[in-house]
Amino acid sequence: MAENNTNNSNSSSKPIILFDFWGTLAQQGVYSPVKQIKAIIKPNIPFKEYIKRMQNSLLTKNFESMREAFEEVYEEFNIDSTPKKLDDLVGMWNKNWLLATLFDDTKKALEELKQTHKIVLIANSDKASINNVLNKFELTNLFDEIFLSCNLGVIKSDPEFLEKVVELLGTTKENVTVVGDSMQSDIYPAKDQQIKAVLVDRKGNREFTPKVTTLKNLKIALEDN
Repeated sequence: MAENNTNNSNSSSKPIILFDFWGTLAQQGVYSPVKQIKAIIKPNIPFKEYIKRMQNSLLTKNFESMREAFEEVYEEFNIDSTPKKLDDLVGMWNKNWLLATLFDDTKKALEELKQTHKIVLIANSDKASINNVLNKFELTNLFDEIFLSCNLGVIKSDPEFLEKVVELLGTTKENVTVVGDSMQSDIYPAKDQQIKAVLVDRKGNREFTPKVTTLKNLKIALEDN
């Protein structure tokens, strides 16, 4: 289920940071892929219902290809697909990770925090996209563990996700802090599980404590949390 990247014998005794990926450590290569998927597929349902069903159908299995994954999404909404629309979806999805960029503060923050914390990545993802970005920017070895929704079989906003992660890490909720940019998929799920959380609010326009506008300040926020 998880990808173990280091064999640090001291890491088990360290406090653990669960980092979200998109919007927290990296910037997506295209504008809002989830909104683009909805615009192409056109399910006639509210966005809140759409996003949960779409992510569950797209990002909780290890498909052989993204084309097969998007065919599953069409089936979920009982909508007929076309070769052109499937090509558009796959092209957009691949463009998202191909053009992804890291935030300027990401790598240095991870390197510094790794000295005092166990660094774990959690993400809603297919089996390839985030791993491709990690390899591209040589980030993989900075994470002690990587937990993706496609491997756990559940998305981050589901209570079972964090429960599984904590169990697989062999730790307690008290030893864990979630760091992410989304209230819905990072902060609220953590709080519901009585897990500490720090909001990454790069624009500084949301109300939550504790929060940081740059990862440069994350170490201080963790000490105060």
